[in-house]
Amino acid sequence: MKKLLSVILALLIAFLAQRAFRAGYVVDGVLLYAVAALCFVWNAPRPEPPALATDEPPLSQRRKVAVLVALLLGTIATVLFWRDVSSPLALFLWLASLGLLVISILPTFHPSGHAWKIGRLEAVLLTAILLIALVLRIYQIDTFPNGCQSDEGNNGLDALRWLRGAPYAPYAETNEGQATLFTYIIALYFRLFGVGVPSMRLVSATFGALTVLAFYVLARDFYGPRVGLVIAALLAASRWHITFSRIVYEAIMVPLCEVLLFYFLWRGLRDGWRRDFVLSGLSLALGLNTYTAFRVVPMGVVLYAVYWLVAYHRRWRSTLRGLGWTFLGAALGLVPLAVYVVQHPRIFMGRTQHISLLPEIAAAGNLSPLWINLRKVLLMFNYQGDAAPLNNLPGAPLLDFVTGMLFILGLALALRYWRHPRFFLLLAWGITVLPATVFSVGHEAPSARRAIGLIPVVYLLVGLAVERVWRVLEEAWRGRGKRAFTWALGLGCAAIMLGNANLYFRVQAVHPAVWAAYSASEAAIGRYLAALDGRAEVYLDSHYDRHSAIMLIGREPQYTKLNLAAHLPLRADPGGVSSQNVGANLCGRPGGQVQDLPLPQIIEKIPGGDVVYILEPVNRSLRSLFVQFYPSGQWEEHVDRYGQPLFITFTVGREELAAMHGLVGRFYASTDWTGPAVRQQRDTALDFDWRTEPPLPLPFSAQWQGALFVPVAGEYALPEWRGSAERGAGCQLDLPGRRFSQSDVAVRRQRRAASTAALATAGGRGLGGHPGGSSLQLRRAGERVNRLLLSRKGVGGHTAQRAAGFRGHGQ
Repeated sequence: MKKLLSVILALLIAFLAQRAFRAGYVVDGVLLYAVAALCFVWNAPRPEPPALATDEPPLSQRRKVAVLVALLLGTIATVLFWRDVSSPLALFLWLASLGLLVISILPTFHPSGHAWKIGRLEAVLLTAILLIALVLRIYQIDTFPNGCQSDEGNNGLDALRWLRGAPYAPYAETNEGQATLFTYIIALYFRLFGVGVPSMRLVSATFGALTVLAFYVLARDFYGPRVGLVIAALLAASRWHITFSRIVYEAIMVPLCEVLLFYFLWRGLRDGWRRDFVLSGLSLALGLNTYTAFRVVPMGVVLYAVYWLVAYHRRWRSTLRGLGWTFLGAALGLVPLAVYVVQHPRIFMGRTQHISLLPEIAAAGNLSPLWINLRKVLLMFNYQGDAAPLNNLPGAPLLDFVTGMLFILGLALALRYWRHPRFFLLLAWGITVLPATVFSVGHEAPSARRAIGLIPVVYLLVGLAVERVWRVLEEAWRGRGKRAFTWALGLGCAAIMLGNANLYFRVQAVHPAVWAAYSASEAAIGRYLAALDGRAEVYLDSHYDRHSAIMLIGREPQYTKLNLAAHLPLRADPGGVSSQNVGANLCGRPGGQVQDLPLPQIIEKIPGGDVVYILEPVNRSLRSLFVQFYPSGQWEEHVDRYGQPLFITFTVGREELAAMHGLVGRFYASTDWTGPAVRQQRDTALDFDWRTEPPLPLPFSAQWQGALFVPVAGEYALPEWRGSAERGAGCQLDLPGRRFSQSDVAVRRQRRAASTAALATAGGRGLGGHPGGSSLQLRRAGERVNRLLLSRKGVGGHTAQRAAGFRGHGQ
């Protein structure tokens, strides 16, 4: 009864401690948890040492040959990889060596005292837990989380590269450097389920569910089926684990690889099976081909191996022999990656150096940054977690209320009996994984992503607390009320799972910061471009240029990087029409020496004929400018479900694009442009020969209004026009407040960054910078004849002068 009272008291004090944490009283919470831990471990029975099995018999001759052949193939593959890391032959030989190694050890089954069978009820409950785990990871996977973060998009683009036949590479510089195993698996899912963000996230969901299954196998081996099912269920609904099971980061593979590694290592050391040692080595190699944070895990293997050699020194020969098989499996599994690391050490270590805390420690001249990080990391489970909305509900503790309590109590029990091989395994595992986040840059601490390797350890420590509570209840009631306790345990576990699921889907996933964190704007632009499906010419703000989410979701759309000075309004491109840039209107000089397509004809080549400008929300002040050029254009500000701006589109239809080019010409039956206009037309070029067929009987005058575009800075003079050999014709250019005749300098502009000058028309519409209109032949001072392009509208955003129009008359 004393044990029961101490456990109940520990749980009550832990409850108060957790409430103190939630209320922000950190010191009070720490002190209360210390008292709860002392109560929990008081009178805790010493765990029984594991029963060690005898060693396996030596390998048979055939298996020895298979291992030697595997070593030979691995050696040849290493040489070939050294010459060419993308060698298909080296890849084939390496995979063959791994297959032979596995074949050589898999048939070595024999009876063991630790063998166990799954009963019907256990199988049903386990299946239900796995289904729940899978559902929580794939439910609305196309919606939560919203968008596609840039690292996710880069992973998808890498997968597309593999599908398109890019040569094999064990490591890539994507996302500042990462192993490629994860992206190859994404490529497989793309092949099976189609290209898209949901297919990528299904990869993470699969690894998340497999982690729950592997975790149960390890937990059952440690605690038996009852506790194993409980903590597997808690892991299945862990918000921390669900978060990374629904986003496309290779970090989700870390918990699975760690569970497999330490499970097989534990079994190998305990039972002496060669198979388990080899599989632990292959699991280690698998993990090192995943997330960067896994690189600290081999230290845990070394630490535990040293512990085992000391604790069971009489078995040192068999232990070293088994660890040799672990090393062999890891060495063969790491062949291509190891070759790459030796040849490209800077690339491999680049990401680690970038996120290291060591520069901050050096700058501070003391260890204060380390202690600050350590405090944040130790408090992230129960008090304040990762503030980054990419990784967590900002600032929320990584564990729920009850799981956080049990974690602290289980940790206290592990520390109490740290010499026990099972407990020391958990402590060594946690101690080696913890530095991955403690030694990360201070502004990102605590990082739920870099600490992801702690998830299995945390829930195994929870299992220690659950096991302790269950055994105390059994002893106190002497086996009576077992069914009631089981139902209470099951209902409590179900309530915790439901609370975690509710917190993720109804709070975290829809939190405005989380909603916007996954490159929401870029993902929305990608969806918008995918819906356009190439039916419009797109000018994309340079801020979004080549963003991975746009390229992946938008199906690698064709667009032109927006340059307001060059693309508002659309201009001529002497190179003609291309898939990336709309060609423009260059009207020819007399004699037809230049004959490029007018813009209206180029518009016909655009599917749909529309032009879409995509801008950042900060550019909403440009609306008046765009409307100034295209009054009928559609300005739309796209927002998310919370009304936060995503991006802006301005769509110009085919008709307006065609209508705005050229000059409006008016012809008068007088020589001074007075009276009503007898004739009005739109001209795309002012290259007329009226000597044989004038538009009106002589004398007449004509006026064209539009914008004057100066392609080259300099001085220009108006030429002399002649309607016939006998009668001369005059022309003049009107700017606001000034009129130029044939003898005056018409335009003087300074060279700008875009090498163009901008003018505007009268009437209040800002114009300029538009080579899409008609051509007027003017003489540049002291040089050959140059072209000035006129159009009804032009580019704003430049200091512009206003032009009333160009006039010419004949007599």
